[in-house]
Amino acid sequence: MLAGIKTECKLIDAELDRQFAGRDSQLSLEVQRHLGECERCRTLYSYLAQEFPADTVPGEVEHRIVETIQGSLKPVSRLRSNAAIASQLMIVFLLISVAVISRMKVAGFAVMSLPQLIGISTILSSGVVLLALSLAWQMRPGSLRRIPEWASVGILVAGLLVGIVLLFPWKAPDAFVVRGWRCLRTGLVLALPVSLVFWFLVRRGAPLNLRWLGGTVGAIAGLLAVTVLQYTCDLQDIGHLLVWHGGVLVLSTLAGALIGDCLSRFGPDFR
Repeated sequence: MLAGIKTECKLIDAELDRQFAGRDSQLSLEVQRHLGECERCRTLYSYLAQEFPADTVPGEVEHRIVETIQGSLKPVSRLRSNAAIASQLMIVFLLISVAVISRMKVAGFAVMSLPQLIGISTILSSGVVLLALSLAWQMRPGSLRRIPEWASVGILVAGLLVGIVLLFPWKAPDAFVVRGWRCLRTGLVLALPVSLVFWFLVRRGAPLNLRWLGGTVGAIAGLLAVTVLQYTCDLQDIGHLLVWHGGVLVLSTLAGALIGDCLSRFGPDFR
């Protein structure tokens, strides 16, 4: 009985849609009979048939609103596809990293074995692709984000951690703090201008969450610094790589998220 009533009410809903869409001028006898029996459909019909007074806005107020909206409009350039944006970010990453490494002594190449070189290069390259795609998705609201922002950074950190543990040996600390602080300082100093470059590139979009955008920008800048350190540092052991090289990535990501959160409090001017 209940299923029959629900089915009949759905049919009445469809006919009411046609009625108020202007395709039918009057209700059928069957609908009129059902309205007399069903309180739910009768209430719905009474609400739809009710005439509401049209709200009018004074012409002067409307003109002022239009002028305000038009005055706030700014010309924008059309964003490229997500693949094109990600490719651009990866190319910028490659150019900067190659330019910096070429001006330094590549001691890491001489210290690492071939499996270590291939393994860590694969992890770093995968991280670049992952973060570049994440930034491209964040620049375009409504984009299909196959991997959340937090997961992109988390996968990078976890992959780098596992890769270092599996690929590199544990050695007795050699001037652990002194040498390590030098790498940490160098990495953070490098990550700062690099993050500004990537921020300039991604702010052309329309990100909805500046905290996550700042964190991702900080992560890709920190990853570039880690890449440079990986190929130029001669201390290729687990302790040094995890604490000091990994510390660059973590601190850069946290700093970017904090700065993005602070900027979001100043409104859309920084978007």
